This record gives sequence, C-alpha cells and structure tokens, in this order.
Amino acid sequence: MKSFLMTNPAGEEDTNNCTIISLSLAAGITYEKANRIGIKAGREKNKGFYLEPLYKEAKNKGIKIEKIPVDKNTTIKQFISDYPIGRYVLSKHKHALCVINGKIHDTIKNGMNSKVDEAYRFNVNTESKIKKYVRDHYFY
Repeated sequence: MKSFLMTNPAGEEDTNNCTIISLSLAAGITYEKANRIGIKAGREKNKGFYLEPLYKEAKNKGIKIEKIPVDKNTTIKQFISDYPIGRYVLSKHKHALCVINGKIHDTIKNGMNSKVDEAYRFNVNTESKIKKYVRDHYFY
C-alpha cells in the first residue's frame, strides 16, 4: 500500500488541522474552502476538531458524505483492502487521514495496523481538481 506524504497547506500558521486537510483532499476542494467550512462548524485555529460537526457543515454546503460503519478492530490496512476504490476520510486516535483509491494522503506516516475509529466516504468526481493541489503540496 502506498502512502503520499504532503506538506501542511497552512504551513506554520495553522496546526492540528488534519480534519481540514482530509476534508479538502477527499472532497476535492481547496484548503481555504475546507477551512471556512471548519470555522463555520466551530473549529478554532491551531486546535484539533471532530469529524462529525465538520461533516455536518460540509453536507450543508452540498458535499456528499456518508458514514461507513467500521468494526472496532478494523485496521487502516484492512479498511483499504475492503474499500480499494473511492475517496475516504478515516479517523484514528486523535488524527484524521485521507485515502484515495487505496493510497493514504497525509502529513505524517501512519502505521497500517492502527485501528480505524470512524470512516466516511465522499461521493465526488474531482480527480482533475486535485492535480494542482498534489503538485503543490506533495513530496515525491
């Protein structure tokens, strides 16, 4: 399984923003738009945030998201094996990451045996929108 490490789009100006980065990638929207959704949902700068209120606000903005039930023992590796195609945000202990077509997109390296707490599927077709973002923020 392949992982892509990326830079924080907000640089040092905003940290603990994994939910915003993941929303941006999975929904195929800019970081700035995802951040505005986060602010409207109640996220404060440099503070972590829960997925549920963020995605409720994102749905209000027309982003198609559905929660996927996961077993308490599901690992990242198992989730990717079960859902190899599509755009997902997974949460694990105090962190969120994006999985696009079986590849992890994140700012940190993740253990494949980490347990998945929550999973959300994004029903969008945004491959062309994400190309510039990937070019600007990923290390190859």
